[in-house]
Amino acid sequence: VPQTQTAKRFTIELPDLPAAYDWASREFAIAPDGSVIVIMLIGDGQWRLYSRRFDSLELTPLAGTERGFNPFFSPDGQWIGFSADGKLKKIRLDGGPPITIADAPRVRGASWGADGSIVYAPVSSGEGLYEISANGGTPKPVTKLDPSRKELSHRWPHFLPDSRYLLFAIDDWGGDYDRKRVAMLDRQTGNTITLRGSAEPSPELIRT
Repeated sequence: VPQTQTAKRFTIELPDLPAAYDWASREFAIAPDGSVIVIMLIGDGQWRLYSRRFDSLELTPLAGTERGFNPFFSPDGQWIGFSADGKLKKIRLDGGPPITIADAPRVRGASWGADGSIVYAPVSSGEGLYEISANGGTPKPVTKLDPSRKELSHRWPHFLPDSRYLLFAIDDWGGDYDRKRVAMLDRQTGNTITLRGSAEPSPELIRT
């Protein structure tokens, strides 16, 4: 018999620290099991990442995440990926030194797949998305910009649960936000489906 699921509501009381807002970054991430939030705040004159379990009221600074932003969780919730100092990094949620994974001069989003890979946008424009093992290695491109569609950036990737499919945004830097597009990459076939955007009046299967 299917169980009835009820909505859960919660609030997060922030300390007297200013939020480290940046229009080009993600300010918080929630663990896959919904037990922890990691948020970017400014303290002692610089921003860093803080964690808070939802069964606690305490915000804990994550040592080694100074100047860190764009947090994202590993699928098991044990690691936090983030960007800092032009690098893509990771750190264990329960402590330990940060580990550099790859160069990412002006990162615009990253996502950690169940297969152990991380897909990320290393720069703000002029490049597609790249993939790298969460353990490091050589990044490889997974999407390519299409100049005929005036694409200037692929960004904000997000893995679907099986890691085969990846959602991402396509930006042409136009002021009309109705022109922004959302696409889905099939990593197995290399095909991309445009899901939304007035520049694409109907979903179309294209190869990138």
